[in-house]
Amino acid sequence: MVRYQKRQKQLIEEIELSFKENRGHSEIVDMVDDYATDNRICLTVVSFISPALHGTIKQKLIQPLRECDPSLYYYLSKSLHVTIQNVRTIHNPPAFSQRDIKIMKEVLQKVALRHNPFEFYFQGLFELPTSLSIPAYSEEILSDLILDIREEMNKHNITDNKKYHNTEVMFGNVTISRFPAKPNKDFFQKVQKLKKMDIGKTTVKEICLISTNAVCHPSKTTIHGTYRLQ
Repeated sequence: MVRYQKRQKQLIEEIELSFKENRGHSEIVDMVDDYATDNRICLTVVSFISPALHGTIKQKLIQPLRECDPSLYYYLSKSLHVTIQNVRTIHNPPAFSQRDIKIMKEVLQKVALRHNPFEFYFQGLFELPTSLSIPAYSEEILSDLILDIREEMNKHNITDNKKYHNTEVMFGNVTISRFPAKPNKDFFQKVQKLKKMDIGKTTVKEICLISTNAVCHPSKTTIHGTYRLQ
């Protein structure tokens, strides 16, 4: 790992520990019984996972975990994504307007022209009280991209309303499961066995502005624009 990726890994471990010690202050999604039909909607900037990695994630992670606890929600392949920048967190009714969407489309069109494609490296598992994710490590180009998006958002008085553990180090993650209730013992044991697994890498060539629910279910997802990095 390069220096910035080591900082990302350290931050992920800090966030995990903070929740285990009941002092976590990063914002997380509250549990619901049925995530697929959840009407809480967010506005966010994402990069969808390449189809080449869908099978790997399903075979190496989702299937073994589902066998341990089938009661949890596991993401559909087409829903797998890395969040690049939150705009408005999930809420019912949505906490954003058509004007916000219009401005964000203009922001991303401008920002995408200033940044090059970059790679995410997927390794291990990231545990939160209501979800399980795969950490996505990158070089500092991710930070440059996110800060540029935020700066342009601020110019238009659109502020990210999400609370973060750290605003200096940015990392990605691919959520693969959300919990309607606390998972069983077998699930947590399997998580520990899979904790250091290498999943692969992908090149981010484009980013998307979407509105969606907590699990990016296709029935609740609208892609407002796709922007190619130059």
